Amino acid sequence: MELNKKIIFYVVNVDWFFLSHRKELAIEGIRRGYDIYLLSKDTGQFKLLHQLGIKTIDIPFDRKKNTYFNDLCAFIKLCRMFNRHKPDIIHNVGLKSIILGSLACTLYGRKSKLINAVSGLGYIFSNNNRSVLKSIILLLLRCILYFKKNNTKFIFQNPSDKNLFVNEKISSNISSFIIKGSGVDEIKFKPKNREIKQGQIIRITLVARMLKDKGILDFIFAAHICHKKLKGKVLFKLVGGLDLDNPSALQEHEIKELLIENYIVWEGKSSNIINVYENTEIACLPSYREGMPKSLVEAMSMECVILTTDVPGCQDCVEDGINGFLFPPRSPKEISEKIIILLNDFELIIKMGKESRNKMLTDMTLNHIVKTTYEIYQD
Repeated sequence: MELNKKIIFYVVNVDWFFLSHRKELAIEGIRRGYDIYLLSKDTGQFKLLHQLGIKTIDIPFDRKKNTYFNDLCAFIKLCRMFNRHKPDIIHNVGLKSIILGSLACTLYGRKSKLINAVSGLGYIFSNNNRSVLKSIILLLLRCILYFKKNNTKFIFQNPSDKNLFVNEKISSNISSFIIKGSGVDEIKFKPKNREIKQGQIIRITLVARMLKDKGILDFIFAAHICHKKLKGKVLFKLVGGLDLDNPSALQEHEIKELLIENYIVWEGKSSNIINVYENTEIACLPSYREGMPKSLVEAMSMECVILTTDVPGCQDCVEDGINGFLFPPRSPKEISEKIIILLNDFELIIKMGKESRNKMLTDMTLNHIVKTTYEIYQD
């Protein structure tokens, strides 16, 4: 380590999420002369990170419920690493990283600038039955950050999450910023000339991990509702892998028993999302709450119509009736009704797709997100 080289610590639950959502921030930091570290659970991606010039520290984060011993171990290791390396900037991503990283920073990183990126508040905040746990988390954050409030900034992906934290007095308007997602390269995600021919099968795609809170079952049930009317005209595609460590995980058999050959298909995880959206007219995400869903921003860049829920994060991807439609969460019938509206007007599908890309280009591009984040670091 060079003596005068500034250090950025990224604290993230798992390495694969960092690679898919924050890698470009690290690459820009290296270009600017920072020493970049990822503190994360190693799921096999550390070798690739090293090839990019990113240093790694394995932290035993556990994303399952009731993992208090592992959380304690992760916290102790964060304290040791903060004390040893004394980073200039600590950038926590995600709720658990924010809680453990902020507490460790309060104890052992008092000179560090603390950046807390709320990348979505997850299943706890999308389910009213967990309101007691939600209150405990908010109180815990308020207590932890009381001693670090003068050197802490928050990055939110949507206004709803920002307003929640401001109203709960965890952050303030002055220390809170909105950056819409992790950014998408509009040059790389550039659509081909779209046209829809008479008799063409319309492809409706949901890209997400197979989680209940992503609305996977709502999407499938919507397809079942209009099965007799639409089979042979529409292909419903699920693209994404299982995530059995998540409390909202669906089991493989739960999904497969609801599929219908040549009508509802599950393609698994894809390594070529551009190709997925090149073969998609309508992107659907019936999620119950998001920060800013990258899958929808990618679909917007590829000129797909967007169908999604009227909930924080998702609603920021759609101007209702302009580049797609919004519907309430847990409403398969309304999803099917929106799909039928689109299938009756192919010109509307093309028009809304172009509006999606125009909306994405305003403030969701990769260059905009990276530039704005580093302005916050240097503020």
